[in-house]
Amino acid sequence: MSKRTKIILALCSLAGVVTLGSYALYSWLAAGPGEFDHQRFEAIVAEVRRRPLPTCATCEVTFRLDDLSNPRSLRPWVAEEIAHRGEGTGRVWASRTEDGKVKVVIETRDYGHAGEYGFAFSDVPLKKEPFMGSSDWYRVDVPGNLYLVREQIDEHWWSVLYNLD
Repeated sequence: MSKRTKIILALCSLAGVVTLGSYALYSWLAAGPGEFDHQRFEAIVAEVRRRPLPTCATCEVTFRLDDLSNPRSLRPWVAEEIAHRGEGTGRVWASRTEDGKVKVVIETRDYGHAGEYGFAFSDVPLKKEPFMGSSDWYRVDVPGNLYLVREQIDEHWWSVLYNLD
């Protein structure tokens, strides 16, 4: 095989690796929060409701789901735990109003600098508001870090993210 043929084969191989790598990265980043599993996320909200939450407009509690597929794995966030970049999947933030209404945010994906994604639940209707005067970005009033709107799923559920890091 000639030197030129070897170079062409090497370049083609490199192009293939770059193409597949780019597609994998795109798929990974485009995935957002993952599939919305209404039944599983409602079970997580039900588990949060069973927990003692302070009743005030500005109080929030942080939990951790050790297994995102198991609502019973919900536990209080331990103060010594540090959520390193890319390791936030499973965090849950919750708040309860004076009249017992809850807001819950479930982090389902943490891509580090590429963003954190999840779903927000609210017993009370949420109103999306422009974020920092933008006409393209909106936020909702929910506990935790994921307050930027991707889309409203139904009356109670929103797809949310935080990608400003």
